[in-house]
Amino acid sequence: SEVSKAHESLTATIIEVSSESNNIMEDIRDCENELTSISNLSTTAISTAQAMKIVNDFKNSFKLMATSPFKLIVLVLVCFAESALVFSIPYFVMKAFSCNLNGLFLNVVSLNVFTIFGVSFIPTPGNSGVVEGMGALAFSVAAGESLIWSVICWRFAVFYIYIIIGLFITVYDIIAKNIKIKKTLRRTQ
Repeated sequence: SEVSKAHESLTATIIEVSSESNNIMEDIRDCENELTSISNLSTTAISTAQAMKIVNDFKNSFKLMATSPFKLIVLVLVCFAESALVFSIPYFVMKAFSCNLNGLFLNVVSLNVFTIFGVSFIPTPGNSGVVEGMGALAFSVAAGESLIWSVICWRFAVFYIYIIIGLFITVYDIIAKNIKIKKTLRRTQ
């Protein structure tokens, strides 16, 4: 009678609330999915915009070179000169250590090219250690007793000097930035 009607009414209300609760939970999941996809779209859009900027810069550089053949020729010559100088550094280092290298310039440069490209597939930062070992093997005949110092100076001149210069530039930038921030804070106070 009345208790059973109340029980049926309460059961119906619980089922209805439960159904509504499930609907609300589904709506919340749908909102979460929408937010996730919007976030992914935003990240994708930012990444795409950055990639397109790089592609456009690359394309504009090629347009500049195409419209200015003299600059292109100068660029190619400078690149060859830079490579020739870098590859000839071991010869001059060994000469500085009084190694007997009469007529071996092209041999030493060829050994250096072999050393650099021979270890380029080894996955260490800057091929550190591997290049020195390969260089020691390659230059052992030409460098003689000054082999260790020749290899150390060669790697310092073509690799480690850039790390040291980068370190100094980074420290300088950090100090300059801190000084600029302090000056700005003083002005605002």
